[in-house]
Amino acid sequence: MNKISNINLGGYPITIDNDAYTLLENYLAALHRHFSTSEGCEEIINDIEIRMAELLQERAQGKAIVTIKDVQQVIGIMGTPEDFANDSDPATDDANTNHQRDTSKEFRFDERGGQSYQTGKRLFRDPDDKVVGGVCSGLAAYFGIQDPVWVRLLFVVMLLSGGFGAAIYIALMIIVPYAKTSTDRLAMRGEKIDIENIAKIVEDGFQSVSQKFAEFGTDDEKKKATSGVGGNFSGKIFLSNVFGFLGEVFRALLQTLAKVGRPILIVIGAILIISLIISWLGMLFGFYFSLPFLSYVTPNSGFRSAMGMTNSLVVIAIPILALIFLIVRLAYRTKINSNIKAGMWSFWFINLISLGFVATSFVREFKSRVEVNNSVDLSNVQSDSLLHFTVFKPDVVRESNIQFFDTELYDDALLNRNVYLDIRTSDDDKFHVSEKHIALGANLQEANSLAANISKLVSVQPDQTLSLIPSFLIPKGQKWRAQEVAVTIEVPKGKHLRFGDGFQWQHNGRFELSQKNDEEGVEWHSFENHLWRMEADGLYCVDCERQFSEEAQEVEEK
Repeated sequence: MNKISNINLGGYPITIDNDAYTLLENYLAALHRHFSTSEGCEEIINDIEIRMAELLQERAQGKAIVTIKDVQQVIGIMGTPEDFANDSDPATDDANTNHQRDTSKEFRFDERGGQSYQTGKRLFRDPDDKVVGGVCSGLAAYFGIQDPVWVRLLFVVMLLSGGFGAAIYIALMIIVPYAKTSTDRLAMRGEKIDIENIAKIVEDGFQSVSQKFAEFGTDDEKKKATSGVGGNFSGKIFLSNVFGFLGEVFRALLQTLAKVGRPILIVIGAILIISLIISWLGMLFGFYFSLPFLSYVTPNSGFRSAMGMTNSLVVIAIPILALIFLIVRLAYRTKINSNIKAGMWSFWFINLISLGFVATSFVREFKSRVEVNNSVDLSNVQSDSLLHFTVFKPDVVRESNIQFFDTELYDDALLNRNVYLDIRTSDDDKFHVSEKHIALGANLQEANSLAANISKLVSVQPDQTLSLIPSFLIPKGQKWRAQEVAVTIEVPKGKHLRFGDGFQWQHNGRFELSQKNDEEGVEWHSFENHLWRMEADGLYCVDCERQFSEEAQEVEEK
């Protein structure tokens, strides 16, 4: 049984047992004694406390109480005063060494736990070398560029060349945080975050401030800084002044954008969440209502259809969820558990692989293509100079459950309107009509069977009119494999084609039309009830200019 305490470590609330608290208190006391002669002692200790609190929270991973083992592992990561050389005078060295020898047993730690923690570079805005918002200097530190002037030049070139330099800079200012602490500055450079480096960066900061006051404290140094002595130095000063001027111009705007950045991110996150919910519901309803249609696509494998739809939902949803998590993290500075992220992306990858297998098996069902050609017998048509052509309209219109592009779903069949009509010039002096049935399949035998099962759409009526049914049915239980019908009507040059009453072709097709229609200003709005003659370059409307012409009367009398 052990007592626990609630402490404030670097601004973080920590619940810790007494043994761990004693070790932590002795460790911080030793650091106080070690850095007592340093000008930035309090700042060093504060940064160390912040870093230790972050490490303790990371190591807790849901545990309610910090134990002595956790503190030992964190001390192992941070290091102890005797791990690096002391710059104090020899007398102080001896005193500190003697004291540390007495307390060294308090700083033992789990080596494996300490060595298992790895640090890496993180992107921050650099406040120590900033001109506008510290973005360029932060990028330079992240990518290991010694002089941030080159990064600033890149942004200027992007801005002047009409690029997105300003937009990118503003976005980075809103998203990327400042390196406020020594820990942030070390992470920005990718350096190890321990007490030695924290102390070094704090002391360097105090020395830098003192040096700047010393350099600019006399007129001689001011003149040297502004006289242009040294090309590189003067160039840097000039560029810094330029960027400083630009910074003053945009500073107020950027600060305003930074303040409203969080509400904007929250709004974007809310929109994404709503969009995700709507898209999920839409896909679920779409999947439900498309089940009857999918029974034609995969009549013998309903499980595969359900699996494919489920995989699609997950593959689309998880990246959107990841974007929402990113926005939440940027807006509230929170972290998502690494196990949750790893599990989420692993689940996404599994669904992606599964979707790939389902899609591959589905594509294989369409790998073969067969065309079955059927010629239409025109022997019953007595006239060799005129062909009447009409589109058959059923007397009873059936109500469909679902319409999808060129298909309509009925209770007992699938209506397919994928009918292509091609009217072209004949190679001889006779009319020719052909009907081509096309279907895909897993193999040639299946594709040929599906194409042969399509009913014939073109026929010659008793009144010698050529009739076309603009759709065909796929019976329930039969596969849909992109079946289509291509009807070709070949009209000899100089002969005529009359389109019947109500002819309105709203499907796929290609009609060769003569340029004479445009040259003579022929006005026509449809093929219906018009007489057309095949010219060398296509169909020419004979009776479009007036209701009835002599030429049309002569053709009808024949």
